[in-house]
Amino acid sequence: MEEQYRDKKIQNNFDEDNSMRCNPKFKGLIEGMLSGSSHDRVVNSFVEMFDYKDETRLNAFDRIKSTGRLALPTLYGVLLDDEVLTYISAKSMNFKRKEIEEKLKDKEIKEKIENRKIVIKMNSLVLISKIVANLDYEEKNKAVSVFQHVLLTEKNSDVLYSALLSLEKLGDASATLLYSINQLAKDQNQSLRVRNQAITLIAKASEFSKNSVNLLLNILSNPKEDATVKANAVISLEEYTDSVSKEQAAEIFKILSKELESSEDTEFINRCTNLFASLGSKILEHLIPLIKDRTKKLKSREVACFACFGAVKKDYNLESYVLTEFDNAIRELKPDPYPFNVTNDDIRIYEILVDLAKKLSY
Repeated sequence: MEEQYRDKKIQNNFDEDNSMRCNPKFKGLIEGMLSGSSHDRVVNSFVEMFDYKDETRLNAFDRIKSTGRLALPTLYGVLLDDEVLTYISAKSMNFKRKEIEEKLKDKEIKEKIENRKIVIKMNSLVLISKIVANLDYEEKNKAVSVFQHVLLTEKNSDVLYSALLSLEKLGDASATLLYSINQLAKDQNQSLRVRNQAITLIAKASEFSKNSVNLLLNILSNPKEDATVKANAVISLEEYTDSVSKEQAAEIFKILSKELESSEDTEFINRCTNLFASLGSKILEHLIPLIKDRTKKLKSREVACFACFGAVKKDYNLESYVLTEFDNAIRELKPDPYPFNVTNDDIRIYEILVDLAKKLSY
């Protein structure tokens, strides 16, 4: 019976200034969550998520999901109020409410409770996204406000990653979170997994903007940046080249052409080639000179050749210009009748250009 009455202590905290639920932005989301069969069902299902049987754990997740909209206040409460979260976590370890304060004094028990809180939060984020995916825009906005709180306050990288991974199901409603997502993407103190997922979301955002491009440019221009983050930034830029200005395109070329000189990563080189091709007319004036630049490494010159070819494939209006420039380069690099005026790299570029020119002429 003791566990049947609903969170009296937490209910009283509504009137405390330091309670998250005193914040008008959140109070309406979780008010009333402390009683009722739906709340009990969600709490008990969370407890079962820590059962040793896989089937029991999976069924518990599905049971919360099937509760639908009625489960949301409790799920929001898990993410907005640490007392609610602590209570559920402790209950999953068979502790009664009156025991929690004393149990938390034990370092080992406290650590176990904290670890379970992480799991509960991760599952709550996934469940919220699945439940609201097919609900109205107003309900999605409520969920977004909770996700915003998580993105701004959460310290655990696994929870942040779950939040970012779940955001896609909220659709356009999540566009208001772009600034917070941008901040996570550029924060080098975050885990690579969190940053890469943030960059992926930036690329998929319907409001991909000039500011987003600049953020990705900053990532690319940082010599201390992780290689996988840079590669993900290139992929993201490739998705939205229409949002890139000619000036930004020139900056992208300047940064990446320098990276290409030192990179041995084939996938990164291919990504740069695809990005240059997608930028098309915005950087052709930079790509053409690179093809003939003997001070650059062969791989950089090769990228320029294939990027020009790719640009034509994406926009046939560029065909005449690129073919003309290819012909000029072919004449300049032709090994005969002056074989000593060209390098082995020149011969390789010559062969590539001849082959690509033929393909464009068909």
